[in-house]
Amino acid sequence: MVLCRNWFTPPLEVGSAGQTAVKAFDNAEQARREMDKLVAEKLRKGYVEE
Repeated sequence: MVLCRNWFTPPLEVGSAGQTAVKAFDNAEQARREMDKLVAEKLRKGYVEE
């Protein structure tokens, strides 16, 4: 996942077709909060951080 000021790119699923998504937010704090929320959700589902 890449965080850059007020946007981030969510992780891709293994075996995906290589699509990229960018989520934009009003400010960096909101982007960080949403990214942290997504990471926590993925960890609860059993994903692991590298």
